[in-house]
Amino acid sequence: MAKKVLYVAIDKLTKEVYKFKQWSECQKLVSEGKYVYKGLKDVESYIASFKQTIDESQLNLNEKDVPYAYVDGSCLTNGDTCYAYSFGVIIVENNQEIYTNCQKFDDEFVEYNQVMGELKAALDAVSYCVQQGYKKMYVIHDYECVAFYATGAWVNEDERLENLYVKQMKEYEKQIEITFVKVKSHVANKTKINRYNDRADEFANLALGR
Repeated sequence: MAKKVLYVAIDKLTKEVYKFKQWSECQKLVSEGKYVYKGLKDVESYIASFKQTIDESQLNLNEKDVPYAYVDGSCLTNGDTCYAYSFGVIIVENNQEIYTNCQKFDDEFVEYNQVMGELKAALDAVSYCVQQGYKKMYVIHDYECVAFYATGAWVNEDERLENLYVKQMKEYEKQIEITFVKVKSHVANKTKINRYNDRADEFANLALGR
């Protein structure tokens, strides 16, 4: 019996897939900046999840009547302990801001720090677009978990997160086509994407009183 494929490297830009039986072979691509997932049980499902994601260099910001949602999260800490977190959302359509929101939380999810803020920001943005009747949207984020939890590329064993974010996103995806766009955060030479991403971060901090 052939040995099962255990390691997969996927080029973030081209989506080209490389499958390996040995980590040493896969590791060669890691040093070249390839995305690697180690110990994957369902290779094909993971690969399929990348169909919903694109790189910021591939994003066309001029699609007519399509919302672009910029989402971010932040948190307040005392030492290494988070005691509150928040999110910021800005949605742009036809180069006009059509929706902004920010909220602060101190609930059971504080252990996730700003990560839960990032996820709730995405949920808030998608919820708004679904309510407004849009059939297509982009969720633009600077933290990979926003896309990878939603698409199933990453799995979290916490049922609370599964119920709050993953299942709800799957329900939304029945009503709207979502493309996730990973962008760099806090860059020096800012494009329009970076400026809006920074503003979403500012909204998240505003919710925390900063």
